[in-house]
Amino acid sequence: MSIKQRIANLRKTREPRPGALAKGDGTNASAPESAAVSFNVKDGTATFHFSSSTAPPADLEVSSEWLIFVSDYVRVRRAFPSDVQMAESLGLDRSRLIAWKKGSSTPRLEHVRYLADVATTVDALERVFHPAVIADWLTAPKFEFADQSPLEMLRGGHLAEVLQSVNAAEHGAYI
Repeated sequence: MSIKQRIANLRKTREPRPGALAKGDGTNASAPESAAVSFNVKDGTATFHFSSSTAPPADLEVSSEWLIFVSDYVRVRRAFPSDVQMAESLGLDRSRLIAWKKGSSTPRLEHVRYLADVATTVDALERVFHPAVIADWLTAPKFEFADQSPLEMLRGGHLAEVLQSVNAAEHGAYI
């Protein structure tokens, strides 16, 4: 069942509040305290996982913003062998990244934008490089960025410059 189908099924039981994240408030005695999300990074899927074998709790709420964030997380995560390396490379605390992923904490807007820019860059890099070298490309200082890494450039809001560098690498043009 696709994520869209699951969301449609969840919405039949209860319409989510605007801006709500995936969470359980424990009001349903048979429901788990919280709903976890598991990811299959290799094929880019996200699945809901509940500790009980019953149907999802009625108090689970899913927002489109959270799903977009999860999508960006999965796209970026494909470039890194672990959450630890991803968090370190992005300059984030691993526990914060995990909390965002599970929906138990909300990232600030600058983190959402940064992750979206990194996800866009990873998508472009996947057309050019083998997946095993993408993390190295993102973290290595580049001459064209005055010895800053692409991740540092993205943190500063320079998505266009980073994508231009990816395009140059794709077409064999070097500065």
